[in-house]
Amino acid sequence: MTAYFHIGAAAISLWSLAPFAAAFQAGITAPPLALAAIVLCFYALAVNVKVIQAAFRLSALRMALATSVTVIYISCFLYLWV
Repeated sequence: MTAYFHIGAAAISLWSLAPFAAAFQAGITAPPLALAAIVLCFYALAVNVKVIQAAFRLSALRMALATSVTVIYISCFLYLWV
């Protein structure tokens, strides 16, 4: 149960992306806005990867594989959604 609590706490780093997602859905595509969203996206990814690796005690190789599979899965889901 503790591992899932830490993952939930790490998900707070995703909250900063919500205004950017709303702006993109509204059709606002200013380059500074996109750059800020990309930076925050990498920040959220880094936070969540480190928390998941620590929570489940994964090696660097297993974490790299899990991250790769997750990114591919989410990309396919978003491609089908949009």
